[in-house]
Amino acid sequence: MDNKIRDFVEAMFAGLPKSREVVEAKLGIIETMQDKYEALLSEGKNKNEAFGTVISEFGSIDELRRELGISQEDATKAENDLEYQQFCKHFAVASTVAVALYIAAPLLFLLFEPAGQALSFTFFFLPIIVATGLFVYFGVQSERYDSKQGTKEKQEDPVTTVIFLAALVIFLLLGFWKNLWHPGWVIFLVAAMVNTLALMFRQRKSD
Repeated sequence: MDNKIRDFVEAMFAGLPKSREVVEAKLGIIETMQDKYEALLSEGKNKNEAFGTVISEFGSIDELRRELGISQEDATKAENDLEYQQFCKHFAVASTVAVALYIAAPLLFLLFEPAGQALSFTFFFLPIIVATGLFVYFGVQSERYDSKQGTKEKQEDPVTTVIFLAALVIFLLLGFWKNLWHPGWVIFLVAAMVNTLALMFRQRKSD
C-alpha cells in the first residue's frame, strides 16, 4: 500500500468527527483509492501520475462532508477539537521547558558567579524571563481555547504557577548565594499574598 494515499486521506478527514460512520467511510475511500492506484500502475503509469490521478478524483472536503451528512457546525467543532489537541501537546512541552529554565536559573547563577555579578545575574534572570514568557503566553492561549470550547472545569491558574515557581527560584538563590535559608522561606508567604491579590484583581476585571 502506498502510504501517500493513506496520509492524504487521513489529512482530509482530520477535521471531521471521529464517528464510526466517518471512520468506515475513510477506510473505504483508502481501499478504493489504493485499488485505483494499483490499476493505473498496471496500465503503465508511473507512481506520480497514478497518485495525481487518484487524488484529482477524490473531490473536495465539502462534498465529502455533505455525503456523510456532517453539518458545518459539527465539522467546525471537530476542527477546533483537533486544534486544541495540538495546542495541549505544545503547552505540555512549553511547560516542561519553562520548569527546566526556572530550575536552571540559580544553577547558572552559581556557575557564572566567579565571572562577576553582571554576568551571573544576566544568566539568572534570562531563563526566568523566558520561562515566565512561556507560561504567560500559553496561559493566555489556554484561556482563549477554554472560552472558545465553553470549558467550565476549574483549571490551574498559570499566573499562580509563575508566582510560586518564581518564589522557589528566589528562595534557592537566597539559600545558595547568601545562605539565607532562614528567613528566606518568607518569600513563600509573600508569594501567597501576591497570588491572592492577583486573583482578586483578575476576578474584579472579569466582572
